[in-house]
Amino acid sequence: MTIRSALAVILLVAFAGAAYAQSAGSKWIADQHSGCQMWDPTPLTDETITWSGRCTGGYGEGRGTLSWYSRGVLIETDVADFAHGKLNGHGSLRFTRGGDFDGQFRNQKPNGPGTLHTADGRTYSGKWTEGCFRDGKRRANFNVAPQDCDLSS
Repeated sequence: MTIRSALAVILLVAFAGAAYAQSAGSKWIADQHSGCQMWDPTPLTDETITWSGRCTGGYGEGRGTLSWYSRGVLIETDVADFAHGKLNGHGSLRFTRGGDFDGQFRNQKPNGPGTLHTADGRTYSGKWTEGCFRDGKRRANFNVAPQDCDLSS
């Protein structure tokens, strides 16, 4: 992997905000108004959410809008399909620092067709498998740790 490729992966992780996940730190987070819980793959200090959608059995269900805040400042907006509080189905995620992801999810991870635009202007479009993108020498990860994907050349 070249230094430039390594920098691209680092920037991808840094600018994707809540997109980068380490399962050990993942947890449920509840909307303070409705009590509806959603899966938080990358908890941040002083993080809160608002959920506008159905709440079934205490978890976000179906199509809705999930907004993520850190210290009261909006950092991400997800307009997506959810099952038991996790991304499942089509989702459009927008990050206030730049970048977005639009595509299919299964159990919180991109699976199937999807496009990631990073804050630094890179685009990864095509088939995603369990949060990993591979197209020739181009590699990316989303909502999974880099070691869960083969990011080498």
